[in-house]
Parts: sequence; C-alpha cells; structure tokens
Amino acid sequence: MPRFLGSLGISSPHGRTPFCDVSWRSLVVGGIAVGAVYLVYKKYRGSHCKKSGQLVKKDWEKEVIYVCGPMLNTPQLPRLSPFRLKLETYLRLTKLNHESLDSGFGNQSSKGQFPFIEYNGQEHPDSNLIINFLREDLRADLDEHLNSYDKGVSVAIQKMFEDTVRYVILAFTYWNFGKNKSVFRAIFDNSKCRFMRTIAPVAVPMMASSYKKKIGQFGQAQGCLKLTKEENIALFTQMLSAVSAILGDKVRWLKAA
Repeated sequence: MPRFLGSLGISSPHGRTPFCDVSWRSLVVGGIAVGAVYLVYKKYRGSHCKKSGQLVKKDWEKEVIYVCGPMLNTPQLPRLSPFRLKLETYLRLTKLNHESLDSGFGNQSSKGQFPFIEYNGQEHPDSNLIINFLREDLRADLDEHLNSYDKGVSVAIQKMFEDTVRYVILAFTYWNFGKNKSVFRAIFDNSKCRFMRTIAPVAVPMMASSYKKKIGQFGQAQGCLKLTKEENIALFTQMLSAVSAILGDKVRWLKAA
C-alpha cells in the first residue's frame, strides 16, 4: 500500500506516506464498509419511495385530503416545516376532512417539494397552490368576506412573512446546526427498518454534513448567510413592525395572513 501511494507521488517530507500512522487494511475495510452502507441505503430508499405518478396513499378515501411529506416535530412547534404548518393550520381552520401522513424525505411531489396533498387520487404540490385549490375547487376560502383591497393586503402580508421568515429560519438553522442533528437521528431511530436504525451512527453524520453544505450554498447565494445574526434579527423585527402598522386593529379579519 505505501509503495502504491508513493508511485502516485503521495508522500511526506520524511519519505513516508501520509497514511503511515494508519493501517492500510483498516482504510480498505473502512472504505468497503462505508460503500456497502451507502449502496444498501440507496437500495432501501429506492424501494420505499414512490415513483413518478404513484400515490403515497394507495387505499385513499374519497373527499379526504392527505397531507404528505416528512412530519418533523419539536417541543416548541407541532411542525418543523413552516409550509406544512401553514397548510395544516389552513385545513384545521376550514374544518376540511384531512389526514396527515409521515411519508418521509424520499417521497417528494412531482415538483420535488413537500408538503403536497393527495385528493381523490390526484397529487397537488406547493403549499400556496394547494391553498388556491382549496379556495377555488373546494370552496374553502377564509377571505371570501373581504373586499378586493383587503384581499390584496392579506396576500401582501402573507408574502412578507414567507419571504422573511423562510430565510431567517434557514440562516439560524445553519448557525445552530450542531443542535439540529437530532432531527436526522430521529429519521433513522423512528424507521421501521432495523437496518436503518443500525446504520444510524454512520449515516446521520454523513446526511447532516451533506444537508448543511446544501443550505450553506443556498444561504450564501440568497444572501441571508452574508448577514450577521444581529442583522437578520433587525430585518425580521422591521418586517414585524411594518405588519403591525398595516394591520392595526384589523387582525380579526385577516384570518389567512
């Protein structure tokens, strides 16, 4: 092994390979083990993910709305995803017949998003498009009593919240990532597959590292991670103050904002 690495020009100033303090047999065995875990995980994940055009709820009932996606909870929030929290809150307010399903991260909508819903054997992606569907097709409109101006204010405030809160959450998730690894651990610990629970000590750090890298790249591109924590909080506070000034005593009629 050292001779092979030396032939590739990999050596230390003292003539020894950088791996001289580690048994090459350990490296080979470790590499094979990691590769095996990855391949088995990919096979397991593929066998438990719906294919394009398939439904999560195959034995669906008519007129029942099935909310699909990973169901991640915290002691402080009933749902970790703000989009799923918004959608399920809307469903509860409209008292529509619905059921929340924990379909995991592998089952995404046709647009690669979650949450999504399945209704009468049809998939509907994107939380905002879903709410539009509920309003127009199922006649579940919380703003039907508002005039055109007030409906415009409702939509504007909703967008203010979404476009600000989304990136503040992303930034603080990245900065406090060490505290959030328990979310990934829960995915494996709550799995019905014994193998998934067994590989958790190896898979969780790999999965967490990959996720942190992705949100870091997105946050840098969007700009929220280029700001300090104090600057993000200041912008969020400014948004809340603006919303408070707009609403005044009208909170009671903006049920959907």
